[in-house]
Amino acid sequence: MSDERRVRAALDRYQMAYSRLDATAARAVWPSVDRRALERAFGGLASQSISLGQCNVRVNGGSAQADCSGNASWTPRVGGGSQTAARRWRFDLQNTAGEWVIVDAAVR
Repeated sequence: MSDERRVRAALDRYQMAYSRLDATAARAVWPSVDRRALERAFGGLASQSISLGQCNVRVNGGSAQADCSGNASWTPRVGGGSQTAARRWRFDLQNTAGEWVIVDAAVR
């Protein structure tokens, strides 16, 4: 499997973890994320769906960047009312012992 495919697999794991509101799975693909803060944020949601959509992946040796354009949909536990918004993600990834992990992520 190529490095680009492995990076995309890491992005898929991020997408699944956030869509399942699973802070432990999110930390597995993004080891430096604050799991407790993420658990609190996820605890305020009844549901969430993340679609990273199209991702432009660039691999440079043991590091990579990915820019993704997609959507996020969520329903708060309190107040209800599902919302959907277009989002852009930027990921910095690193190859650690043969596994690609996220070292930084930003969403707008």
